[in-house]
Amino acid sequence: MPRTVIGPETRVGGPLGGKDDLVIEGTVDGPVSGEATVTLAAGSNVGGEVRGRDVIVGGVLRQAVHATGTVRLLATAQVFADISTPRIAIDEGAVFEGQVRMIRANANVHVNANVNANANANASASEKPASMNVAPAPRAIPTLPPVGKKKLLRRTP
Repeated sequence: MPRTVIGPETRVGGPLGGKDDLVIEGTVDGPVSGEATVTLAAGSNVGGEVRGRDVIVGGVLRQAVHATGTVRLLATAQVFADISTPRIAIDEGAVFEGQVRMIRANANVHVNANVNANANANASASEKPASMNVAPAPRAIPTLPPVGKKKLLRRTP
């Protein structure tokens, strides 16, 4: 698939969007929205939300991330924002401070649309057939054995 690269010395003064893979190594002053993979390289700077099918973060990001596929934080990533995605992968060494909201992978979420999850959940709950509104049977919580001190036996050869 073709890809668009914003080089390390390039600055986009506003929102950036595209249907191809986007690789950002420079600066984008607004939100970034892609219908394919959006990659934020180490040293990139984005001044708005990041949306895409798959989002790969390798640098510092202080804006929300929304993906319909997977979000991956590379070992060099530092994310100080919330993430909304059905799947997430965080490499060892990555820094993440925020909340992760796991969404359904098959949800009809458009990349450029703002989705009110509560409204969708309430609407879909009222459309379910009566047979689907049955509560699951309660499960018993297993009990653990009492904690106590065991006498240690020492055997010498």
